[in-house]
Amino acid sequence: MNRFNFLNRSAILFPFFALCTFLIFTLSCDSVKNPFGFIVCSQLTSDLLQINIVSISQPMGAPTTLVAVAGHSAISPVVTPNGATMVFSANFENPTPSDSNPPGGSLYRINFTDGNYTRITDDSWMSIYEGSPAISPDGTTIVFVRTDAQIGPLEALSRLWLVQLDGSDKHPVFADENPRNDYAPAFSPDGKMLAYLSDNHTNIVNVMVYDLKAGGGPVQLTRYSSVDDTVFSPFFDASGQWIYFQLSRKSAYSLNRIGITGKKLEKVFDIPKVDMPNHSVYGAAGYFDFKPAKDFQHVVCTGGINDAYQVFTTDNLTSPFSPATVTAATSDYLYPFWYRP
Repeated sequence: MNRFNFLNRSAILFPFFALCTFLIFTLSCDSVKNPFGFIVCSQLTSDLLQINIVSISQPMGAPTTLVAVAGHSAISPVVTPNGATMVFSANFENPTPSDSNPPGGSLYRINFTDGNYTRITDDSWMSIYEGSPAISPDGTTIVFVRTDAQIGPLEALSRLWLVQLDGSDKHPVFADENPRNDYAPAFSPDGKMLAYLSDNHTNIVNVMVYDLKAGGGPVQLTRYSSVDDTVFSPFFDASGQWIYFQLSRKSAYSLNRIGITGKKLEKVFDIPKVDMPNHSVYGAAGYFDFKPAKDFQHVVCTGGINDAYQVFTTDNLTSPFSPATVTAATSDYLYPFWYRP
């Protein structure tokens, strides 16, 4: 299974390939002062080989283009807690990206004050993909997924790495080299713990937690043992005592949560299925890619509506799930992140 991107894991398909080149707009001060804040996400074009990073400062408002693409890639935007900087993954260094070319990429940051972007990491685009960034609550540290696709006896392995916002002190979270794939990292509200997914180099995925301060080894929280159980998108709640995640089980979808000690596994609500005939996906999850804002209470997600992927928000992860639509169904929007002042 291709482990380069979240969408393959979630069975919600979109080609994750070609994408970005130049910055054409920046967030205005009004966007930051707006109580709603703003949402950054990836906007797909009709040919699926071009993805813009856009911001939306009010529900159903017109998107503002932050990064326009022309044959390269820019996805998975996240914003620092002070709202001043956006971090994203892009393959600007690849001279000829295409569907058949592995989506190597590096991390970049944009300062909203001047609109300039800077490369944070500097590995070779030919063999390394660095993506899925998450920023610590104090805004200083990025955890990301580093996938090594170099030819060898094993297929590409994805591991968690840490780097400072300025690009310094880049290092792996775990020193061991056991074959496995770790991905989808998320910080706890106090920044001391990481939730993430791991597969032990199999197709069976479970939720893990790791204490960055205490060290030691990671702790496996869930105990799924079947390839019919696919887990994705873990994140902490505001208390730091629960980790939410999405589960796909034999084409049924649900949002679940488990205590950080591995006890009290609960289903929060079932997620409806939707048909996406124009995307070659049938019976896909109605909502996915849940991410909390910095207060860990307001949540943004992607959902399928009117045969398009749209962005939704909510402040109440309870049943029945009734999120508010943010984007208009004129394009597909993926990888949303919600900055709230």
